[in-house]
Amino acid sequence: MNIREYWFLFPITALILMIFSFNLENYNVSSQVIQPNKSIEINGIDIIKINYPAVRIKFDPESNKIYFSDKIILVKKENMVEVRSSNPSLFGSQNIIEIVIGTKKRYKNVIIDTASAEIYGKLNTEFFDIDSMNIKFRDFEINNNTEFKVDGTSVSIINSYIKTKKIYMDTTSLKFLNTLITADLIDLDGTTISVEGEINVHELYIDGTSVKLNFKCKNLKNIKISSTTLSGEIYYLDMWDGIRRLESNEISNNLIIYVKKENPGIIDFKGKIKKY
Repeated sequence: MNIREYWFLFPITALILMIFSFNLENYNVSSQVIQPNKSIEINGIDIIKINYPAVRIKFDPESNKIYFSDKIILVKKENMVEVRSSNPSLFGSQNIIEIVIGTKKRYKNVIIDTASAEIYGKLNTEFFDIDSMNIKFRDFEINNNTEFKVDGTSVSIINSYIKTKKIYMDTTSLKFLNTLITADLIDLDGTTISVEGEINVHELYIDGTSVKLNFKCKNLKNIKISSTTLSGEIYYLDMWDGIRRLESNEISNNLIIYVKKENPGIIDFKGKIKKY
């Protein structure tokens, strides 16, 4: 056979292979967002439970409905709504379900159990509890909350506002960025912890390996930090009489505390303190 007689087949074969490769690449997309196409009223609902591998949740303060996909199961029983997968083998963790939850009314408890969660919007609930490997809060707000509890591997809270009485977080990696927090107590437990923003809190407890703090604070009377490395800057925006305490236990300390020049109170801290 003379190959030169079939020269025209080479570009055609190459084109077919390119098209086939393109189709395979698009078929094996790593993630797919499944949009809502149904809704129910939330009248009489006090508890929301979400149990799905990967979710994107928007809390909408202008709505009194829950919007969800018919690819999931939503069970409404007495004062509770539960969301779970209809087919775990088909809708696995590589697919993201988008859920919109109306928050015109106040909930008693919102519980989320998932592998991956993206959360944004304004939530109105007394108790909030999430357990997930990968959690991203962005443009998120929660107000007048009693307890805000997060258990995850990687947690980031960005451009958000949290007002609660108690915050408990147990993570491997935790990052606050441009976030305002108002609370009585913040208790953070993790390997890598980074806090950037502003906090108005009375008690702050941190237990981590690498801790980086760059925040402004008010009313912060007591800080306890246990870590291997500690760095950053804390600015006290308010003034006080008496003593405020910052107790740290670490190998390397590069934390600097800033207080106002006219502040009559003192900081009980063994590290660097500067006035501004």
